[in-house]
Amino acid sequence: MKAVSGWLFAAILAGSSAAAHAASSEATKPPAAPSKDPAVQAEADYRVGRDACNAKQEGERKACLKEAMDARDRTVNAAKATRGTNDTPKDTPK
Repeated sequence: MKAVSGWLFAAILAGSSAAAHAASSEATKPPAAPSKDPAVQAEADYRVGRDACNAKQEGERKACLKEAMDARDRTVNAAKATRGTNDTPKDTPK
């Protein structure tokens, strides 16, 4: 149930952050391409969520920021777990 609520929060956060982004004055800049690396994408999603959280009242903002950080951490940890032993840099000789 906790995982479902986390994904639900992430979906709501993404929707609300997209609406907030569309309303911002920076909407004229082309959006950045989504990253294929889940950890990089999680960090980008966190930054968007953090900006959306900052528009809320103090109590809601703290809870929102904590939830955004938790979602980022879950995604990064899941990405690390699925990588397995392939964490060698690309320039490392084989």
